[in-house]
Amino acid sequence: LAYPPAWPSAIMSMRDVRLAIHYHTQWGEHVAVCGTSSQLGDWDAHQAVPLYHLGNGEWVFDGRISGLEVIEYKYLIRRDDDPNFVKWEQGANRVLNVGPGSADVLDVRDAWRQYSPNDNVFFSSAFTHALLRRDATTAATTTTTTTTTSP
Repeated sequence: LAYPPAWPSAIMSMRDVRLAIHYHTQWGEHVAVCGTSSQLGDWDAHQAVPLYHLGNGEWVFDGRISGLEVIEYKYLIRRDDDPNFVKWEQGANRVLNVGPGSADVLDVRDAWRQYSPNDNVFFSSAFTHALLRRDATTAATTTTTTTTTSP
């Protein structure tokens, strides 16, 4: 019998991970994270890990994730009173290297990817009709300047 016993390398190379995101939920909603790791629910939204609400729209996940892999993950919104409600963030999957060569403690600060253009403040009337307004005559007029030089 060999001593010490051979521990599975997944146990020996766990990484402490903190995922943080800012998102203002509606009453009865919470932010969760789901991804390729078993610790993040293996892409099953019903197994997604709820984040802890620190207040003022700040949400965090503190946990340990196997350090043998690159994981992909996304944030989602769940409703406390409706287990079937899932609102995924938009965009490509997020990627985090938790494998060999990464830090023992990973502290990640993410930004929510808007669910639809209507949720994006830059598409609100305050921006489209006032702050970023383009005069129709200015938008239609362009100036082209051509400069030539002879050798």
